[in-house]
Amino acid sequence: MHPALLEEYVESLDYWRRRRARLPWYRRAARREAARMVLTWERRVRAAALRQADAPLGARLEAGMVVARSWLGRWSRRAGVALLAATSLGAAAAGAAVALVVLAL
Repeated sequence: MHPALLEEYVESLDYWRRRRARLPWYRRAARREAARMVLTWERRVRAAALRQADAPLGARLEAGMVVARSWLGRWSRRAGVALLAATSLGAAAAGAAVALVVLAL
């Protein structure tokens, strides 16, 4: 495999990540396509970085950083949504408890 191929893969992954971030919320189909392409290119970059022993170490590290940044961004968004849901449920439970106490008085 040619070392430039890894760089092209990284550029493609970066393109799809930026495209997804640029698309407005109402372009759902395009955002879904971009998200699928990000996953596809992440797999390709990982495989190329592992297979290309002749690629420069800097290129392989950059590829790993791009994949890790994408993965961490996705998981941080998911954690934020989970935290928001847990906070909302906690606030609703606290509000219900206060309402019950007020009604009991």
